[in-house]
Amino acid sequence: MGAEIAEPEKRNWDALIKVINSANNFVLSSHLDPDADALGSELAFARYLKAIGKKVTILHASPIRENIQFLIHENEVNNCEAHDQLLHDAFSKADVLFAFDIGDFTRLGIIGEAALSYKIPMYSIDHHHGNKLEFTDQINDPTASSTGFLVYELIKTMDPDYLMPLEIAEPLYVAVMSDTGNFRFNNADAKSFRMAADCIESGINPNEYYVKIYDDLNTVGRIKLMKILFNEMILTDDKKLAYVILDKDTFAEQGIEKGDTQGISDYLRSFKGVEIGCSFLLSRTENIDVSMRSKGHIKVNTLANKYNGGGHYFAAGCQIPKEKPEMIDALIKELIDLVKDY
Repeated sequence: MGAEIAEPEKRNWDALIKVINSANNFVLSSHLDPDADALGSELAFARYLKAIGKKVTILHASPIRENIQFLIHENEVNNCEAHDQLLHDAFSKADVLFAFDIGDFTRLGIIGEAALSYKIPMYSIDHHHGNKLEFTDQINDPTASSTGFLVYELIKTMDPDYLMPLEIAEPLYVAVMSDTGNFRFNNADAKSFRMAADCIESGINPNEYYVKIYDDLNTVGRIKLMKILFNEMILTDDKKLAYVILDKDTFAEQGIEKGDTQGISDYLRSFKGVEIGCSFLLSRTENIDVSMRSKGHIKVNTLANKYNGGGHYFAAGCQIPKEKPEMIDALIKELIDLVKDY
């Protein structure tokens, strides 16, 4: 059964703009293991806030992926994995926290815990459904192509005549480009292309960013991973589902790093006839990471939600408790049923 995408709804930014205008000291953050949309959204918003005279601190609860670190200026992002002093210094002075691309409040990690502890107002800008009751208020629109587009719209709403400098256009372009699969997914609507044109007028070279995000993925470690992938991947009899179960604990000894695993399910989806690609990354010490990618005919976010995950209609994920590996078989069976009905 084909998926239907809801018509975009007008987003009311008025309340959020009042918060922005009245606050002086901002903390910005996004989800654990931030992707290009999360990082690009908060960097663009941080730079805009600074341009209008606000003080901004960006905090993260986990490291930034290597292939998107080029977006960050020196000393612009703080990693707070084990730095209580950084958290105290930021939140003791903060008026407000803005979180970007948060499918679930728990994905803020220790940043969310600290914000609750210091009792500061928290606001979410996102294009995912999810559990976000802890936030004071939120703009969540799953019909938007990306969180980056929402930030772009917010900036343009605050200042319709604003001419984006390259330092703001760059992270916004990368955010939208990444979440639309270089403008080829179903969520790449006309508004996203108009925004891209605006960014290009600010000096963006599309090829340059395509190379950085997509072509530079193939490290030696990733090539080794692809060899394992070819040996381990499973294609169902109807050839509509491709999936792989990989052991992360063996990666380090083979020179495979965390960033090398990016896009495995996208690759599985790319085979002719395959409707859904899915990867399961196991570890003895961590939960099992599940990533699902659909070609655009079958929704996978509903299944991810069932397993306490989330995401977009056609790109979603979840985690399976490490003590319940038997849930992998159950999820695979549900995926087989999904593609069978298409």
